[in-house]
Amino acid sequence: MTSTQVIEIIRYDLPAGRVEEFLDAYAQSLPHLSADPHCLSVEVLRSIGAKTHRVLVRIGWDSIEGHEVAFTEGPHFERFITPLRPWLGYVVEMTHYEQVGL
Repeated sequence: MTSTQVIEIIRYDLPAGRVEEFLDAYAQSLPHLSADPHCLSVEVLRSIGAKTHRVLVRIGWDSIEGHEVAFTEGPHFERFITPLRPWLGYVVEMTHYEQVGL
């Protein structure tokens, strides 16, 4: 990972019993996200243990502008976001981070 990579964390708090449905929707969206040249990496993590209704998505972007401008105004965004629209109300965090080098 380069020091200029921007990490976006999206945390979902999903209804109990609907995680698989959400993951199916994300699987439909993922090829469109991965096809964008500004997207450098994607990880989808599911919680285990008592809080199995939580999902964390970690996306590496080349820059904030690459995400918020180029991707959202580009050809891949609508195909990416359409399957996820019903799930946007379950987002509890959507934040950009940078590595601090510790």
